[in-house]
Amino acid sequence: SVAVTYTKGAAVIRQLAALIGDDALRARLIDYMRRFGGGTASLDDLVACWGRSSGRDLDGWAREWLRTAGASTLRASVTAGPDGTLASLAVEQDEPRTHRLGIGLYDRSDDGSLRRRRVISAEVSGARSEVPVQPAQPVPAAVVPNDGDLTYAEIAFDPATLEALAGAVMITGDQLTEAVGWNAVWRMVTSGALSGADFAGLVTRRIGAQALPPAAGVEALLERAVTAADL
Repeated sequence: SVAVTYTKGAAVIRQLAALIGDDALRARLIDYMRRFGGGTASLDDLVACWGRSSGRDLDGWAREWLRTAGASTLRASVTAGPDGTLASLAVEQDEPRTHRLGIGLYDRSDDGSLRRRRVISAEVSGARSEVPVQPAQPVPAAVVPNDGDLTYAEIAFDPATLEALAGAVMITGDQLTEAVGWNAVWRMVTSGALSGADFAGLVTRRIGAQALPPAAGVEALLERAVTAADL
């Protein structure tokens, strides 16, 4: 399908750029064209070019991302210490892949809006990856895996994060992160975890708050809201 061929492909390349860097990605594409332009080449040849530029073996990455179907579902797991501060942060995934991603920590303001405290850049792999956190900081109101939409994955929000995002009508201050949030709550609708009425109401409140950013996919979001309301 078009979504798999183009949308997923672009997202995977974006994730590779996050993993090895934009400069390495572009430099070795040029190298690849110089080596194989006008001839034939294999996927392994392309991956080897990227591997040389990044200094890391990307055979495992190619196996996870290019030769394995489906997408991982990422969840943030937060533990509070006895004093109420953030004790630990982990990212869990059901179909383990290596991801270079941002993890957004958000605080709730008095008016219910969200303010991004910081984004932790982390490389995660395996079913559960512990992420280092600064000591003696409060537990955030919301934790958003894939903040900034650097990787291709489904996102599952913990109840506290979902409540905080809904209270802020999904406004995070970053349009790509907001798009990640909308895709996550729509997945909850299609899986039966969130009612269509709640989703339609959330979109209605969002429209009344401020203009939707282009990255949120305004047409798709409105179409989903109408579909949810009809059902």
